[in-house]
Amino acid sequence: MNTSAFPPSQAPGADLAPEDVADFERVLDDVLAGPEFAGDGADVRGLRARAVRGRAGIVRAAREEYLVLLRWRERWSGEGGDATALPLVLGLVPRLGAVAAAFFLLFGYGLLFLGLRPDLGSTCVTCGGAFLALAVAGCVPLGWLLLRRERARARWHAALRDRGILPFLRGQRPGHDARDVVRDGRPDG
Repeated sequence: MNTSAFPPSQAPGADLAPEDVADFERVLDDVLAGPEFAGDGADVRGLRARAVRGRAGIVRAAREEYLVLLRWRERWSGEGGDATALPLVLGLVPRLGAVAAAFFLLFGYGLLFLGLRPDLGSTCVTCGGAFLALAVAGCVPLGWLLLRRERARARWHAALRDRGILPFLRGQRPGHDARDVVRDGRPDG
């Protein structure tokens, strides 16, 4: 895997990008609020503090899913050596199309309503409809990209929970099975 495309804070050996720390803590809090840890009188604050301190090892358990998320984020932001203008275009087309549609539709219907230059008014309404169709059509690929990125994020959260946080927290409980402790991204055992 080529790791040179990732900024130093997002390289595969690094912990987490700053914007992902809140996601880590949200997934951790969700696990700690679940029935496995909240209902048995476990020291939830202590478990949370130990998990935050052991974040680097926990995150390594979901490394592959995290790298996929980073690649989607890189594509969307246009960073990296092979970046294209596609995300920029996909973001602008619906907005510009909607603005143009609003202008032409308002102007065209205004002319038709006032009875001034009905031929120009009809043409403006037709143009406005075409720009409206362009704006709607531009939302489809944008929505697809956003959906794919959110799926990558959800997969990372699931892997973080199932292969990182849960084994780590189970290993921190008294009388734990040593195979449940996560170190360097892999269960011991």
